[in-house]
Amino acid sequence: QLDGTVADVVQCLKFASSMPFMSQPCQLPCRDDCQLTNWSKFSPCTSDCVGVRTRRR
Repeated sequence: QLDGTVADVVQCLKFASSMPFMSQPCQLPCRDDCQLTNWSKFSPCTSDCVGVRTRRR
């Protein structure tokens, strides 16, 4: 606002067309010498019921 106070987003959007994107996609070229490693072993489950196990490369 003109007096320096912070305005609520909802109030600002009344005067603007839309909220600007907080992120944007980018296309970075892959390195030519890219080599993938083997997958790691799965991590332990995060929960006894409906947990998640992860692995890395």
